[in-house]
Amino acid sequence: MLSVLSIPRTRSRQDVDIPSSRPTESDLTEHAHNAAGTQGDRPVHPRDLILDSPMSGAQKRAVALAAVISALDGFDLLSVTFVAPALARAFQVDSAAIGILLSAGLVGALLGSITLAPLADIVGRRPIVLASLTVMVVGMLLSALCDSVFLLAIVRVLTGVGIGAMMVVVNPAAVEVANRRTRSLAIAMLAVGYPLGGALGGLASAFLLRHVSWHSVFLLGAVLTLLVVPFAAKALPESLAFLLARRRADSLGRVNSLLRRFGHTALAALPPVEQRRRTPYREIVRGRQLLTTVQVCVISLLLYMTIYFFLSWQPTMLVSAGFDASAAASVASAGSFLGAFVCAVFGLLSRRVDGRLLAAVGIFGLGILVIAFGLVPSVPVLVILTGVLAASSVAAGTLGLMITTADAFAAPIRATGTGVVLGIGRIGSAAAPALAGALFAAGGGRTEIAVVMGSLAVVSGLVLLTVRRGARRDS
Repeated sequence: MLSVLSIPRTRSRQDVDIPSSRPTESDLTEHAHNAAGTQGDRPVHPRDLILDSPMSGAQKRAVALAAVISALDGFDLLSVTFVAPALARAFQVDSAAIGILLSAGLVGALLGSITLAPLADIVGRRPIVLASLTVMVVGMLLSALCDSVFLLAIVRVLTGVGIGAMMVVVNPAAVEVANRRTRSLAIAMLAVGYPLGGALGGLASAFLLRHVSWHSVFLLGAVLTLLVVPFAAKALPESLAFLLARRRADSLGRVNSLLRRFGHTALAALPPVEQRRRTPYREIVRGRQLLTTVQVCVISLLLYMTIYFFLSWQPTMLVSAGFDASAAASVASAGSFLGAFVCAVFGLLSRRVDGRLLAAVGIFGLGILVIAFGLVPSVPVLVILTGVLAASSVAAGTLGLMITTADAFAAPIRATGTGVVLGIGRIGSAAAPALAGALFAAGGGRTEIAVVMGSLAVVSGLVLLTVRRGARRDS
C-alpha cells in the first residue's frame, strides 16, 4: 500500500436522497484534486494522479515552452545549412569541405546526446535543459565571429553539444509533464516545433543573406535562444518521475510543490521507492528490452542518415540546380512550414489513430519523397515541388521516431534510453553530410545520392514493423 495522505470515506449515494446522474468532467477533476492522492479508500500514486487528471495551466505552459525550445533546436541546428552556399563562396572551399562543416554540428549533437543528456537521469531534466540552452547561446555567438571554415567547424561542434543534449532531454521533459491523453499531442507539438523553427529560420536567413550577411544568421540564433532562457528557468518544472526516482531529504516538499503547481493537493508521504538494482544503461539492454533497444537504434541510425543528408544538402543542391542562396533557403523554409502542418495533423490524429501507424506513415513517406526528389528532372517547378514535399516529410519522419522512442522506454530509463537511441542516430546524421559531400566532390549527382539516402529511411520503416508492441508499461 502506498504511503500517501488519506481522507475519511465520504457518504455513499445510498446515504443521501439525490437523483442518479453521470458525473461531469469538472466533478471528476474536483474529486481528483481534492482526493489528496486517494481514489475512494485506495491510495493513488502521484504519477497516476498526473496521468489521469486534466492538464493544468502550468502543464500546458511547460509543454508549450518545450515546443518553443524544440523550434530553437531546429533553427540553431539548420542555420549552417542555410548559409552553406554563402560560406562556400566566402571561404572558397569545395563540397567536401562544406560536407565536413555540415557534419561538425551533428558530431557535437552526437557527443551531447550520449554524454550530457544521460545526466538528466542523475541531476534532473531541468538543469540539463538550462545548461544546454547556455551552451547553444555561446556557440551561436561564437559562430558569427569565425573567419575560417576550420574554426567554424570547431565552434559548431560546441554548439552541437548543447543542441544534441537538448533534443534528447526536452522530449521526456514534455512527455512526463503531460497527462496520458495529451502525451501523443505533446510529442507532436515538439515535432511541429522543430520544423517550424527551421521554417522561420529559413525565412529569416533568406532575408539576412540577401540584405546583411551570413554572420547575422548566427547572431539571430544567439539572441533568440538567450531570450528563452529566463522563461525556461521560470516555467519549466522538474519531472515528477525524476523526483520520485532520485530521493533526497527535501523530496516530499519538491513533489508537493510540483503537485500544487499542477492543481493537486499535497501528499502526507511519498510512495515507496521503486527499487532499481541496475543502472539505466544496463536496464535498456536487459531481457526483452534489449531487442527493442536494438531495433529502435537501427531505426534511428538509418532514418537520421536520410534526414540529415537532405536537411544539410537541400539548399546546396537547389543552388546547383540554378537557384540563388536566398531562394534555396526560402524553398527549405516552405518545406518546413508544410512539415509543421503535417505534424499538427498527426497530433490531432494521434488521439484516434494508432501511434505505430502514424510512425510508419511518417518514416516511409520520408524515404519515398527523398527518392522522388532525386528522380525528378531539373525542371524548376518539379524540383521545388518535390523539394518542399520531401522537406515536409522530414518532420513526419522525426515525429515517427519520437513516438517510437517514447514508447520504448519506461520513465526511470527514458532519458538514458532516448539519449542512446538518438545518439546512435547522431552517428548516421554526422556521417551522412560528410559522406554526401565526398560523393558530390567525386562527381556524384543529385539522382544517385538521393535515391541511396532515401532508401535508408524505407529500410528503417521496415524495421519499425518488426518492433514488438507493448514494449513498456505506460509510465
